[in-house]
Amino acid sequence: EILFTPPDSFKRNVANVLEHIPWKEISNVPTENRAASVETSGVRYCEQIPSKEYENQKSSGIEFHLLALLDGIVSNENLSVEERKKQLKKFKKTYPEVYEKRFPSPKLRSSKPATPSLINRLKRLNFKQ
Repeated sequence: EILFTPPDSFKRNVANVLEHIPWKEISNVPTENRAASVETSGVRYCEQIPSKEYENQKSSGIEFHLLALLDGIVSNENLSVEERKKQLKKFKKTYPEVYEKRFPSPKLRSSKPATPSLINRLKRLNFKQ
């Protein structure tokens, strides 16, 4: 708790400086509606882009960094084999789409199996004489 409290001397110095500043010189005092005061002041810190472009940048940027993280896990020589497998399994569970891009796996066939099962073969047998 003591780490996050400013020293008393610092508080006094700030109070002294603020006492000597004429409030008329401070033109950008935030009001209750902070967004409105920023818009009326004309101060812009970045250029506005369309929301569609923002979404594209957001998804591609995140994906790029996740792929870099995945490559870092794979190439980290400080990890044991078990730890690396554990991290990769955790990554695959959390980000399956990104994992598939780096390590594509063959898709399982959802159609009928190539050979009929034993039970199906037995059902088809005709024991009539």
